[in-house]
Amino acid sequence: MSTVKKRFELVAGIGSRNRLIHGVIAAVAAIAIVNDAGRGAMAIAGRTLFVGEGTRGGLPLTWLPMIDAAQLASGATGDLRDADVWLRIGAGSPLIIEAATAAIAAVLLLRILRSVARATPFSSTVVAGLRRLAIVLLSGGIAAGVLSTVASIYLIINAGPVSGSDRLAFLGANYSDLTIGLPQWPIPLIIGGLIAVALLAAFRSGAQLMDDVDGVI
Repeated sequence: MSTVKKRFELVAGIGSRNRLIHGVIAAVAAIAIVNDAGRGAMAIAGRTLFVGEGTRGGLPLTWLPMIDAAQLASGATGDLRDADVWLRIGAGSPLIIEAATAAIAAVLLLRILRSVARATPFSSTVVAGLRRLAIVLLSGGIAAGVLSTVASIYLIINAGPVSGSDRLAFLGANYSDLTIGLPQWPIPLIIGGLIAVALLAAFRSGAQLMDDVDGVI
């Protein structure tokens, strides 16, 4: 009875730890998804999503990730809503892509962990899950980075060597100081994808080893 009890307690303890890990992953993913999706939506709209009565809610131009500083000229008025719509879409879309990537990756990761918890770490389900996870993280991260780079180039072309009137129409206001930063690449997503690729190779080797052992037996 004592042996059975100990095994039951061990299984219960592992199940509790797994639930805790799953809860932490889900919570972190939810925070990242809400943050990125919210920032992206506000960048595209040019305003805060929730404003009180009588509040305009316009965001500054620096809300766009590729703009480090934007100082309105003396007496000038305007905000992000007045800027070119394609600039806002190009700047906000990478954040939407990051949010979608995080959501899909979290679901795949939780499925992988459930398979591992069932004592089948080298099963075809885990290997396939790691392959999908690597593809999602790498494709999502690269797509977001490329789109951010395109948006930055679009900004430089239309806010750099152009006439004052064209620049004013593009930015939606007269800015005396505008500092454009580097494109925002989601490095954590790409690193996560590379880690998934490395794990995929290791788990494939483990699965092959298990098949070889079964064949010998």
